[in-house]
Amino acid sequence: MGGGSNTKPGGVTGVSQVIVPVQIATPDAEGRIFHEVKAGQSFWAIAVAYKITINDLEVWNNLSRENKLQIGQKLFIPDSNTKGYSTPTPVGMIQIATPDADGRIVHSVQAYNTLITIADAYGVKVDKILANNGLQVDWPLQIGQKLIIDPGNLPPADSSPVDPYREAHPCERW
Repeated sequence: MGGGSNTKPGGVTGVSQVIVPVQIATPDAEGRIFHEVKAGQSFWAIAVAYKITINDLEVWNNLSRENKLQIGQKLFIPDSNTKGYSTPTPVGMIQIATPDADGRIVHSVQAYNTLITIADAYGVKVDKILANNGLQVDWPLQIGQKLIIDPGNLPPADSSPVDPYREAHPCERW
């Protein structure tokens, strides 16, 4: 066997197995951040350090995870001030709606929202959300659906008991 092989155990060639912490770069004169890749840094480590996603790194730098990062490579790091960039809401996190002038709170359902997570986020019971919106617990939520969390200072709707027979037979006179 030739002694010139640079293959390490596990078939990895010439790649450092040391993980290097990512030091956050300072913004340039225009406020843009460019990260210079150091040995041992990965897409994941860089994304975590800057609180962005690996997808953000790929999209904003025209890269793919299949491309290897190169030592010295400069990566643009988008942030909340970058035009066209918005940080996605983490899965399961609820964006709380603020009350309007009458104290009414309306939540717009987002992906991955459930009645339980919405109720927990607002500190109310699922039953209250169901009652405020005339929903059944087994009805699915729709993205963009508006849910009344708190009707605020508006007078309550007529709370007289509903006769299911009358609802099913509205043409009969009583």
